[in-house]
Amino acid sequence: MSASDHLSGQQFFHGSGNVFDPGEELTPREGYGHVWAAGKPLLAARHAWSRQVSGAPGRVYEVHPLADDVETDPIMPGTSAVRSRTGFRVLRDLGNAEDMLFPPRRRGDS
Repeated sequence: MSASDHLSGQQFFHGSGNVFDPGEELTPREGYGHVWAAGKPLLAARHAWSRQVSGAPGRVYEVHPLADDVETDPIMPGTSAVRSRTGFRVLRDLGNAEDMLFPPRRRGDS
């Protein structure tokens, strides 16, 4: 059984200050050994929000692993954080991280 067997069938989310299109591959940057993702969109939104670029809100993406190498991130134990040496493919843009973390009030709310 591989280390990622317990993660099979799970959805993954990536939060970033960068803008990506569906189909783009997120691979490790030079000097980094992994690409980070989360099993919960709100954890990805917190990550994106903390990495805003030029004041633009971060984005949250649903992603899919490029290979069967997803493992629990040992740097963030007890969370849904995972990492991959190969990376992830962007499936879709879920939107603005700030709106996910701090939903706009509906009219009439006090």
